Amino acid sequence: MELHARTIFERELAGEVISLDDPDYPQIYAIIRRAIHLTSELNAMLVDDNE
Repeated sequence: MELHARTIFERELAGEVISLDDPDYPQIYAIIRRAIHLTSELNAMLVDDNE
């Protein structure tokens, strides 16, 4: 039987609590930072059509 080491993403999707001390945490953190950046860009593009 072959053992398959789950990635941090698989573990996170399975509901496992991911510690900030996890050696793979920087992979998740990079995605979080990208999401924050994209959200900021999208919010800056919002135009209120009522004005």
